[in-house]
Amino acid sequence: QIVDITSNSAAILNESSDNLQLNLDKSTLAYILYTSGSTGNPKGVLISNKALSNYIFWGKDYYDISSKSAFALFTSIGFDLTITSTFLPLVSGGRIVVYKENNSGPDTSVLDVIKDNLVDTIKLTPSHLALFKGKDLTHSAIEKIIVGGEDFKVNLAYSITTAFGSNVRIFNEYGPTEATVGCIVSEYNSEKHQDGSIPIGTPVANMHAYILDAYKNLVPNGVVGELYLSGASLADGYMELDELSNQKFIENPFVLGQKMYHTGDLARINESVNIFDQIYS
Repeated sequence: QIVDITSNSAAILNESSDNLQLNLDKSTLAYILYTSGSTGNPKGVLISNKALSNYIFWGKDYYDISSKSAFALFTSIGFDLTITSTFLPLVSGGRIVVYKENNSGPDTSVLDVIKDNLVDTIKLTPSHLALFKGKDLTHSAIEKIIVGGEDFKVNLAYSITTAFGSNVRIFNEYGPTEATVGCIVSEYNSEKHQDGSIPIGTPVANMHAYILDAYKNLVPNGVVGELYLSGASLADGYMELDELSNQKFIENPFVLGQKMYHTGDLARINESVNIFDQIYS
């Protein structure tokens, strides 16, 4: 049913403005997002209100989102990064500019965001970002770009900074769906980041990251190991897949009573700057 809020405004205004009488708390499920990971088999990841709130309110402060902020919404609601584009402006009193799906191709909406100049913040993947290379975007209204979902190369970040005339801040946000969108973050710095991939950075508020060997022991800084995540943004497991949940969400040997998620990603703690690098094969 389509509701025309203009012609039905009188009837809508007569509706109750009281809060919905719902029994919600931090442990209540906020959403289920399906991901296949590397298996190709869809898995419903259970994200609680606590996990969602931890990410969103951290992001609001870290990215300095306010009532003046405007986000572009052009990706599917079944995609992790859409959570950022939707909830950060909503909790901040900002605006969401919704772009229609364009039949001309999946890249068209991204280019429309740049052309329309209606937003100052955008979240996308490096593949999206590559569309901006070589363009003159010095007059763009975009001030912050949050990047996630793929390996983010330094040369791409440099190209985009050049396109925007250094008038933009670029953030690299790492996080599997099982840790609520983003749980490790860094900001691109042209002086510090010279080649290779941009580091995934340091954990967000109330999250912990560990680099462990095959025996679940911490490895020294600079040594490659497997990345494990723990903390408030961790998912509650997979829907109706208890065995898999128990395999991936194990007891945290470093914090009593907490779980930690085995990402399967290789990483190391960079010896020189004490932040996390992801290792891409």
